[in-house]
Amino acid sequence: VWCITITYMCFIFFLSSISHPPAATHYTHTDKIIHILEYSLLGFLLLAGFRSKEIAMGNAIILAVTVAVLYGLCDELHQSFVPGRSMSLSDVIADGIGAMLGVAAGNLKYRSGKFDRETRI
Repeated sequence: VWCITITYMCFIFFLSSISHPPAATHYTHTDKIIHILEYSLLGFLLLAGFRSKEIAMGNAIILAVTVAVLYGLCDELHQSFVPGRSMSLSDVIADGIGAMLGVAAGNLKYRSGKFDRETRI
């Protein structure tokens, strides 16, 4: 689980290193939707990673959301040094919303019994 999670985090870092990324669409706030989706998966993966270390669910939830938001903040800071990119508080908020959605989905999956510590992603 951790190998996938770290690889995914590197992929996010790579994407934020692109100077002038192509616009996804011309719709308003599309970038926020992308951030929410991107960090939903990260939140889900972080929760799975922390649960694989037998961390209690409550603590795993807090850790997963905290790490995802801090990573989003660091990613935005990183973007401020990339030509053509800028730091945005609204992107960090979208990252946090996404992380909470991904963690909530992971929590529901755990509670349903379809996802336990032995589950491989």
